Amino acid sequence: MEPGDTVDVNYELEALMDYNPPPRCQDDDHPCPPLKPPRSFYDRHLDAGLMLKKVQLIPLSSYLGQTVDKILEVLAAKKFGLPARCPGDLLKSKASRELREPDISVADVYRVTTAFYAGVAASTLLLHNRAPGWYKSLIWTRQGPRAEQRAFCDSHALQINLDEDSKAQKTMDKTLRDALRRVQQKHPSIALWNLFSISAESEDTLREMDALASLKSFDYDTCQTSGYAKPPVIPLKPPDALSTGWGAPVQSLSADTSSNMGKDVQKEHNDQPKPKSAAQKRAGKRRPPDIPPLDERWPDVQVPALSKKSSSLAKLFVQRAWTLSAEHDTTYMIFNCGNYERIGFRHRDSQTLFLSDLIDVPRCKSPAYGKIHIGLFLAIIQDVIDRTEDEFKAQESHKSRKRRQPVTALPLSKRPRTRATVSKQKHENRVRHENLEAVKEQVHGRPLALIEIRYGVYNSPAPASFLRLDQRHKARYNSQEYISIVISSRIEAGATAVAHDADLKLLASDGKVRSTNVVVKLAFEPEQTERLRHEFEIFEHLHSRGVVDGIPFIYGIFKDTESEAHALVMSHVGTSLWTLSWQKNRSTFNLRVSETAKSAYLRTLGAIHEAGVRHRDIRPENLTLIDEDGAAIIDFDMAELNPSDGAKRREMRHMTNLLNGSYLPPNEVPSDKTTPEKKHAGEAVSDDDFWGFDDPD
Repeated sequence: MEPGDTVDVNYELEALMDYNPPPRCQDDDHPCPPLKPPRSFYDRHLDAGLMLKKVQLIPLSSYLGQTVDKILEVLAAKKFGLPARCPGDLLKSKASRELREPDISVADVYRVTTAFYAGVAASTLLLHNRAPGWYKSLIWTRQGPRAEQRAFCDSHALQINLDEDSKAQKTMDKTLRDALRRVQQKHPSIALWNLFSISAESEDTLREMDALASLKSFDYDTCQTSGYAKPPVIPLKPPDALSTGWGAPVQSLSADTSSNMGKDVQKEHNDQPKPKSAAQKRAGKRRPPDIPPLDERWPDVQVPALSKKSSSLAKLFVQRAWTLSAEHDTTYMIFNCGNYERIGFRHRDSQTLFLSDLIDVPRCKSPAYGKIHIGLFLAIIQDVIDRTEDEFKAQESHKSRKRRQPVTALPLSKRPRTRATVSKQKHENRVRHENLEAVKEQVHGRPLALIEIRYGVYNSPAPASFLRLDQRHKARYNSQEYISIVISSRIEAGATAVAHDADLKLLASDGKVRSTNVVVKLAFEPEQTERLRHEFEIFEHLHSRGVVDGIPFIYGIFKDTESEAHALVMSHVGTSLWTLSWQKNRSTFNLRVSETAKSAYLRTLGAIHEAGVRHRDIRPENLTLIDEDGAAIIDFDMAELNPSDGAKRREMRHMTNLLNGSYLPPNEVPSDKTTPEKKHAGEAVSDDDFWGFDDPD
């Protein structure tokens, strides 16, 4: 390393740590919409053992600054000099951080002025400090389609990216590289950003988070349905890391937040033995939530009305961010509105959010904003590596103990199908069919659907009460007036709704519990619920015209009594051709359909057209198979009534070509009107996308 390089590197690193972004002003010519409460439906179904209980303020900015000092001290003690700058590396000069486009969004400003450089500095200092230059193994990116003119966007995340530069990877210790690969596999997102528009309303929301810390406990929203059987207690809570990036034991955060938890606490705990990790305690005990058995009594339930009580925006945004953090199993969450910021630390064991004081982004000192965020990125990496490795070691230890156990019996090989197994399979199919027919016969007379969520971090403390759209609310419902729906997984999120697998049960008039698999589509925004209602009306129209084969059976459309959420419940008609094709060959899309299934698809589409409906969104995602030949067409939210004969012919020709393999997946459609973004958002295929279908009428 040349002396000039050392001076240059030290100067640029100091300049980065002393950097504050410029102040931002609201664009009066293009005002953002008012700040609306975030979607909170899923928050109410979070497992009780994961819900936020307390918000507490700590000087987190100072601690993150100490995290940077700590890593620099470690490098100095090891006599590791800072990597020199070299052509093509990513440690750019101070001038490159100047904001040349002042009107870009909060997310874009953060990306180009802070996230990029903090990622380079944190990656190089912690992960590959022996590299020949400054590179990054982190990427700060948007999750999902770009949000336009939204006052709040929760779709930004920090991710490990080991494929960014091989020069850095070659100098990385193998143990560390393996650990990062495990992180990349287990934690696609390692921290989440909650971004707001530049407005007085957004700034007030961040300021009001102080008031949450003054409360004895955080009032986490749950569904208010009562009288129903409570869910089982399930050991879901994942472990915390043992220590923070600035050196304090994580348990000290909940033990004494008023004391100095920086370097003084680090010295105080140096000689203390490390406690046994939560992962070690729970090894072999964690399991996914099961669908609980219904209470045999099927009790009367009390259903809440739409609450008139309003919560502060600060509370709702903190709750939403906490739920997302639990879902992604992240520790750090960031709230940023351009000129102000809060950084949160999720302590799983005590269910406490440790929140920084309000950070004045353009004017913060000791430490400055650049140093805070280098420290933040360092702390995020250290936390997720520690947690992942802790769990990995516990799992390996558990596997080792299992291998040492004596073998008492040889595993049974797969047995050939016998008459007994065939008979059993026929009996199960007959029972399944009887249940389905009983549910179809009795479901429409029941005005209430009790919907619970039981997958991942969701384990509803109480069900949500959904009423049919044509029903008036009453306070109490008996067992013959409601159905129970337990959502067990998420299928996909589209432009109209989020689709889920679920199990529907009801207590039939003969006293037996009948059940069947269903799909539940949940919609939340006004434009989504309108399209969901439209889809329901299309299905009703098709049913009235005798179209029942090859499309889902509709159990009803319902509205949440506590929110504006809508649920469309339908029979499960299999897996989409898109999913089946990718499952067979992950590298390419190769659509293969049996001749029987092709005939079924074309016959169904013909019946749909005969009923006066045009689907308008025929693609592999909307064609399903239950078995080799059980074909169905789904997703009618973009369908139209009374189409022209030419439009129906074009759609039939499009279906025929698709089934014969003439289909281009998204991003390959040769139409300037159907962009990749439009495809990603799940919007309907336009007439112009049916290239070559030029019927004049």
